[in-house]
Amino acid sequence: MTRVTLKDIADKLGFSVSYTARAFKGRPGIPPLACQKVREMAGQLGYQPDPMLTALSAYRQARKPAAFQGTLAFLTTEFDEKRWLATPETGDLLNGARERAESLGYRIEYFNIGKDHKTHLRVWKMLRSRGIRGAIIRALPFELHRFDVPFGQFPHIYLFSEPHVPTAPAISSYHAQSMELVLQELLKRGYRHPALVLSSELSEFLHHSWRMAFYAHATKFARHAVHSHEKLEINPVALSRWLKQERADVLIYCTSENFIPKLPGTRQSDCVCMDLLYPDCGVAGIYQNRRHGGSVAVDWMQSMLLTAQAGNNPNPHVIMIPGIWKEGTGSLKTGSH
Repeated sequence: MTRVTLKDIADKLGFSVSYTARAFKGRPGIPPLACQKVREMAGQLGYQPDPMLTALSAYRQARKPAAFQGTLAFLTTEFDEKRWLATPETGDLLNGARERAESLGYRIEYFNIGKDHKTHLRVWKMLRSRGIRGAIIRALPFELHRFDVPFGQFPHIYLFSEPHVPTAPAISSYHAQSMELVLQELLKRGYRHPALVLSSELSEFLHHSWRMAFYAHATKFARHAVHSHEKLEINPVALSRWLKQERADVLIYCTSENFIPKLPGTRQSDCVCMDLLYPDCGVAGIYQNRRHGGSVAVDWMQSMLLTAQAGNNPNPHVIMIPGIWKEGTGSLKTGSH
């Protein structure tokens, strides 16, 4: 049986072979309708790319510098770029996005658009006038309801901005998966009474999924408890007093390692951190892999641009980035208590 080639598809549609090849791969500059026609005809004719030629083409493309595809905006509502890059909590998101964008031929420009409605509108006009192709947005949860930009058909993605915006796609850390993973690790080590430590101020926005997953999976333990502190910072005296009454044998902190307090009269080793900023800091817990999240955001943005999708979507999707368990150095016991 004669193998179907791109030339056969091109002849059927009246396209050139090179145009058909670019349309089949969804290259920039090819109308989405043409791409759809080529793929449909390929399916009808039973076209299958030659695996040897595909591998050779991929090898050649990998050795070529990516052609410039355009500029993407990275929008935030806090800090200038230098301060943003100073900590992995925010800097890893931008660095991950930039590294992936560069490999695909895009440039990312950073914009601090502030929290004022008029400023948002001025930035929006500037993005349009400068030909920005799409926007990756990182806003604090408290500011999402005040984020007033008429994006319309402008492609945009929210990056690690919870709660998720109901009209836009989003990239998020997978908090429920991370909590389940932590509790599985604690069970293996023989802990029997875990306690979750979180902020009531942030619980509605950031800590809600951690709390719900804890309640769902901590039933496997003999006992479990939740300590909710009102302010962002943990009061070590109040937590220590509560811990003596509750007699929990391990604490799960919904914060980074920088905010774990020293508790008088308590083993500092029996703790887990749900948001490690430095995965090799020695504390056991979850690394949320923000750099990967930034990279995934760029991949998704490119897909939206290639298929002419806009940011607004009646059924937007959320891509969850799984947390990675980090063992730590002596921060947890290995045997039963």
